Amino acid sequence: EFGNGIPSVVPVADGFDSPRDVAFHPTPGLHLGGSRSSSGRDFDRPPPEYAAEEEEAWIANGGNHSVSIVSALGFGASQQTTVSRRDRGYYHYMINVTALAFNDVGPERSGRDEGKETFNYFAVCNDNRNDYMGTKEANYFMGPTLYDTDPDPAKGNVVNRLGEPCASAADECYFLHSDMLHESPSCIGLTHDPEIDTAYGTVYWAFDSDGDRSAGGGNGGGGQLVRFDFQQPHGPGSMDHSVASVRRYPEISLNRGPPGVHAGMAVHPVRRELFVSNPGDGTVVVVKVDSGSYSRTARVEYPIYSNRLPSFEYSVWECAEHRTFATGLDTPSGLTLSPDGMRLYVAERGTGIVHVYDVESGVEVGSARTGYGSIGGMAFSPKTGVLHFVDADTDSLVAVRPSSSSSSSVCDDVPYASKLSESYRQSLSHAAAALGDSSFSPHTNYRCVPNPIPPDSSLFDQVHVGTGYASDDPNVQSSMTGMDAAAALLENRTDCERNSDLNFDALLLGGYYCHVCLPSSDDDAEGRSGNENGAMCDPGGACRNVQWRGYVCDNEYVVKVDTGGGVLLFSPDDAEVALNPHDIVLKPRVTYRFTVRETKHFVTVHASSGGDDSSRGGGITTTATTTTAAGLYPPARDGPLLITVDDALRERLTTGGDRVPPSAAAAASAASSGTLYFRSSASSSAPAVR
Repeated sequence: EFGNGIPSVVPVADGFDSPRDVAFHPTPGLHLGGSRSSSGRDFDRPPPEYAAEEEEAWIANGGNHSVSIVSALGFGASQQTTVSRRDRGYYHYMINVTALAFNDVGPERSGRDEGKETFNYFAVCNDNRNDYMGTKEANYFMGPTLYDTDPDPAKGNVVNRLGEPCASAADECYFLHSDMLHESPSCIGLTHDPEIDTAYGTVYWAFDSDGDRSAGGGNGGGGQLVRFDFQQPHGPGSMDHSVASVRRYPEISLNRGPPGVHAGMAVHPVRRELFVSNPGDGTVVVVKVDSGSYSRTARVEYPIYSNRLPSFEYSVWECAEHRTFATGLDTPSGLTLSPDGMRLYVAERGTGIVHVYDVESGVEVGSARTGYGSIGGMAFSPKTGVLHFVDADTDSLVAVRPSSSSSSSVCDDVPYASKLSESYRQSLSHAAAALGDSSFSPHTNYRCVPNPIPPDSSLFDQVHVGTGYASDDPNVQSSMTGMDAAAALLENRTDCERNSDLNFDALLLGGYYCHVCLPSSDDDAEGRSGNENGAMCDPGGACRNVQWRGYVCDNEYVVKVDTGGGVLLFSPDDAEVALNPHDIVLKPRVTYRFTVRETKHFVTVHASSGGDDSSRGGGITTTATTTTAAGLYPPARDGPLLITVDDALRERLTTGGDRVPPSAAAAASAASSGTLYFRSSASSSAPAVR
């Protein structure tokens, strides 16, 4: 399974922030594109050749609530590019993201119509009870978030802060979610169901670690299995959750184990079995996903859910076939099926050992020590068949390759023989024939009868009544106008205390990304500030909401070049009225973002020392370029200019960001004036910012 000797365990990418899961994009190059138009790619080969050979790993970062995209993984560090993105409302949609899964069932297999195809979508689930970065009493309104990775500007899946299409290398790009459901707080595992029967292919299974009442509602680690069918995604910019289906399976008890542990999950596409790592119990559980029966509505005992309209199905299912597949494991975490579906790979977080099991018999057929002590999610590269996992302690992505003494791969093309004994197989066949039931299974409880009566108590209490998800107004539940009107009543609320009755979810439903009560650039509960924790603005900036569009920050400006070559400065939300640069005062301890747009000219920025930019050798601090030429290869690679005012020497300007060459940064540090001059390559005009 790992070759004839000791496998090679090699880190292939690092610099993540408490990575929890990894998945490979089914269409490499789709999201970031073959050009650098929206991502900053830098390759020596044209896009078609690149796309045919690429591996693209997507990493879920629990530490900064983001997803890192590692492109050119198979070409080595010299050509690798890592781009990190999050949701603009990361504090709800991508908070402590712990699992990530793609729909990798293409249209040639699913047979779905183009308008209903969700191939290349991905979902994340979040290990959080919806406490808004520790600023609000948890209300358990949390669950998986769905995203479309297609970057087509017309679809609006990737936007800048203001909600505009992210079409320039100078833009800071964000995911805009396609849907979200809210029935699995503290979710630590997620996988896509590759079924081809539903209309949209948006079925995902989740490990809800707060769902088991008998185990203390999560405080004791108890959890449940939950099936989410988003059905038709509401799409970017909408908040309608009235059409979806959520099923709970309370008989399948799960235990989360220590904080921060990912629970791997995988659905076998042929056997229709779901494998689940059960970290707190040291087991792997397997469930027949098409088994079970409707028992009752879940709205009574689980009163917090996405939508109160009857079109939203929320139910309890019982009598699903399930069993324990493996036992005696030390905090099993990462889990994945081999590409041929014959073997199951399970990582022990406690020991760093990866175990390999025969899927049909459950027999362990191999294992390997990795030397890592905090393994999270695992996935096979669809290109090379190499096993990869993430490790939280080292913030790295690691590849497990066969030993040098072996000619095999970790999962090679040699036909694999099942370990299930032939006599047992024949016994099953005879039993099925005798019963006249071709689907007979020794693991099915044929005496199980669903219980239609809900318990006399509920798992959670409603924290909010009458607002947001708990509103009885059907317009608020399904109409954008209704949500807008309801949220407008909250715009001027300042009762931001943890235990106030202000519903932060209602703000999001009404199109508020920025509000005095929502997390922004202030310190979070762990004391991290600025962009360290995925803040709304660059350090020192304050956000201002532009309802239903996004937000802007008071420390960001847009730079344009007019027809005469003159450089103009604008606010991001007003591209018509140029600002007077002399009215812009740079403050200490603030990082300013100047984004160059809509020009083919170079724009240079000079720091001066009292009006003469040559008197102290201030020189060029950086050069930012953009281009409007579609399909140009290689495209412009320079992003926005970041300027930070030093607190120790208040008139000194320094550049920030990894796109600034060291020589330019050194030149900026030598400048002792608080004045910036912008020039375009077409003119010597130079607006000054002091």
